[in-house]
Amino acid sequence: MAMGSRKNRRKKAPRSQQLGQHLLSLPKDSLPGQAQQCYAIGVELIERQQFHRAVSALKRAVELDPGSAPSWTELAFALGSAERLIDAHAAYARALELMPAVANIAARFGEMLVNCGATDEATAYLRRAIQLDPNCFAAHAQLCWVARIQGDKDAAISHGERAFDNHGDEVAGFYLALAYLAQDRFADALRVCDALLRSNPRSVRALTLKVSALNGLGRRAEGTGLADFERFVWSAEIRAPAPYRDLKNFNAELAKLVMRYPGRPHDPSQTLNIFDQPEPAARALAGVVSDAVSHYLNNLPNADSHVFLSNQPPNFTAEAWGTRLERYADAEHHFHQHAWISGVYYVELPEFVRTTNPADLDGCLEFCRFHSYSDNAVESDTMVIRPEPGLLVLFPAYAYHRVLKFQRPGRRISIAFNLLPSDT
Repeated sequence: MAMGSRKNRRKKAPRSQQLGQHLLSLPKDSLPGQAQQCYAIGVELIERQQFHRAVSALKRAVELDPGSAPSWTELAFALGSAERLIDAHAAYARALELMPAVANIAARFGEMLVNCGATDEATAYLRRAIQLDPNCFAAHAQLCWVARIQGDKDAAISHGERAFDNHGDEVAGFYLALAYLAQDRFADALRVCDALLRSNPRSVRALTLKVSALNGLGRRAEGTGLADFERFVWSAEIRAPAPYRDLKNFNAELAKLVMRYPGRPHDPSQTLNIFDQPEPAARALAGVVSDAVSHYLNNLPNADSHVFLSNQPPNFTAEAWGTRLERYADAEHHFHQHAWISGVYYVELPEFVRTTNPADLDGCLEFCRFHSYSDNAVESDTMVIRPEPGLLVLFPAYAYHRVLKFQRPGRRISIAFNLLPSDT
């Protein structure tokens, strides 16, 4: 789903995007007959984060040219991004069979495995990449992450500094800043965050870590201003969209959609992107989200130097996924690194979540301002929102948040969404 920004500006899609849309609207036997054309369209769709469509184009590319390692590599990336992890694993393996001496393929394979949590297998491919090319900075960046979570903080910084100082990549900078924060090296972490923000003022990763780096340096007021929950977290009960007669009817249809929708391979409690399909309830929710975002943006201050206000993208692309929970264990606070604005809509909640007892926060939404990345505790600020069916919440994607645990029985259905920046 695409939507405009503050003034809802729209631009014509570039020809490459139109071509990609045309390609994926054709029957399989009508796809272009040239592998290179399918490859180019697939890469373009990956850049636009249209991964399911990219898979279709790139599968056709490897059908036409089975010996193309670049096509297999991009197909593997698209499959992994679409959470088809078994297929992605096979595609990366095929690419490496075709070109076993290319460090970048081994590094990308290792990165996917890191994202899947398969750190031992990932480490083998990342080290293979560095053996092939000691200056494979993508592999060094991923090893920075792996070493940090395995407790080897010095190795994490060594790999991270080699990757970031020589390449300046945002992922490398993010992993290096995390490694610095793990050793309470707040000044170094802030230096990296500021470098990332100079390159990309919308770096959600850098904004998230900068809040805690500022707090660690004793600049708590600056960190509070950057993660200003009171100012930027917005919530409101929506009106039932047409053709639904009331919110109860609308939510009942959304609940049916979420409960029957395919789940993510690594987490069946969450669905795949419900905005990918033309379901009536999903289309109606997309309209609700679009209207809410327009209201949210139009009511933010115009003349303000705050980074969240002064760097609003001209347009957004939206993705949404349902969450269906019966019970929920303790969870880490997290943020949404690829979005600019995130949100959630509440469909169905157990009675205990809707209690008026202020001490009973089970199943509520919690925001956390300052996060600890080392063994040392941090005095943080939190803000809690109590969900209600029909409530929609919007917030900056760099805000740390989580669902508070609950063990009492009862079905909790919500639909989270991300608004991804688009400059077109």
